[in-house]
Amino acid sequence: MTPKRMIVIGNSDGIGLAFTRLALAQGADVRGISRREAPIEHARYRHEVIDVAAPAYPDRLEAIAKEEGPMDVVVFCAGVGNPEEKAWWRGEARVIEVNFLAAVRSLEVLLPDFVARGSGHFIALSSLADCLHVKDAGSYCSSKAGLSTFIESTALRLRG
Repeated sequence: MTPKRMIVIGNSDGIGLAFTRLALAQGADVRGISRREAPIEHARYRHEVIDVAAPAYPDRLEAIAKEEGPMDVVVFCAGVGNPEEKAWWRGEARVIEVNFLAAVRSLEVLLPDFVARGSGHFIALSSLADCLHVKDAGSYCSSKAGLSTFIESTALRLRG
């Protein structure tokens, strides 16, 4: 891989953390964003702690993009589920906010620069759950379905 400049959103654990480590091992410069510190110490890595569902997130992402300069790749890995509990309905909106709306807000901030430069990649990790109907995971499945449809439709719009 040619060294790239990238932002990885949602990289304090899981796939985002693994992707960040792989990108760094392959020579990329990475700016991580997540609601918790990421367990990474590397000369080509900087981290920002902010919740993608926070009202200040889009403005902070825009400031980070300006600080870092043009990005080659942005990878949206942020995602949550709603654990089963008695009052599960109280967490449904947050799942949709983090898994879907935060990705849309991220793209709203970053896409103008990509279009102006004629380059850049926005990758959003979805899930096979995007086509499932599961009684205990309605918000998760629907948020991933929304994410998949939005990203695919945006890609079609940007082609050519």
